Amino acid sequence: MSNNPRYWSDDEIRDYFDSNPNLRMSQLARMTGKSMPELKRILMPGRRQAGPGAGVTVALSGDLRRGRPLQPDFNGSLSDGRNGKIKGKVKVSNVTLESAYDSASIKSNAGHIEQLDVSSNIDEEFEHYADFAEEGLDLYIDDIEVIDAENVTLSAGFTRSKAPRSFDVEVEVEMSIMAGNDHLGTASVMAEGLFVTSSSFQDAWNSLDDPEDDGEDYPERHVFASAKRVASQYKEARGEERGMGGLLFRFDRDGLNIRTMPSDPPYNQTYSNTLTLSSSGKMAKRNLAKVWNDYKREIMAIKIPYKVTDFIDKKLKEMGTRGRIKWHTKHYPD
Repeated sequence: MSNNPRYWSDDEIRDYFDSNPNLRMSQLARMTGKSMPELKRILMPGRRQAGPGAGVTVALSGDLRRGRPLQPDFNGSLSDGRNGKIKGKVKVSNVTLESAYDSASIKSNAGHIEQLDVSSNIDEEFEHYADFAEEGLDLYIDDIEVIDAENVTLSAGFTRSKAPRSFDVEVEVEMSIMAGNDHLGTASVMAEGLFVTSSSFQDAWNSLDDPEDDGEDYPERHVFASAKRVASQYKEARGEERGMGGLLFRFDRDGLNIRTMPSDPPYNQTYSNTLTLSSSGKMAKRNLAKVWNDYKREIMAIKIPYKVTDFIDKKLKEMGTRGRIKWHTKHYPD
């Protein structure tokens, strides 16, 4: 191997990356003089590199980082079972399954959602509307409808299991808050439930990454781990904007990602603060997007990440946002 990384062969670049688990793609790109897309092609040369053990994402939100999944349909009759339990089933169709390098679509019946439970979230809504109800009337929910759902990633280990018969899901439910015959308001909360898969779902699952499709051999386990690492870091490096204060910002469906610029790469530490919206309702997501769009100039002028989060949290509170929003910090060498 040459002492100059710019003269390394593709195999030498892959070996070096695999031998240094803390090395980031952005650092390796600078060392080798490669662009990020070019480096990604070197580190992930084969479409089938993840093998049949890659996890499968069930795109119940109708949104994926890559590709254009189907937009799921939720249809069913639901009623209040009291104590936060919801009676009934919701049929789900138009669902896309995606592994690292393959996908399958289910345009017919993909399954149904049952055993919906809003007990952990409904009390806050009842407290909010209690003052509007006539004295002596109990609050209950009506006109219940599933309007959105979170993606679910299953079988994330190297050995993919057979198609699941069922799995846990988190969905957003819109409902009317009632007291007697009076409609007090409309609320949307997150609910936990069970997705029961159909035979069409199971057939689509079992067809993903089928090696019999083209007779390709799948590589060893360490290659899958490397491919997953490359894919994650490549996504992270895309779509960032540098603010006037020196921070890097990326806004996407997962929230807002903030990253510091290392003053002396690759030796300094950098970190990112990620606004996670996995438990938030649509209103929280819309309000976050509005804050980002309305105050982007002010946000990108801030120099310290925690001051960005404080600024955004303040604006969200002023807008009356009640969805659950959490900030996470991740440290890594760059």
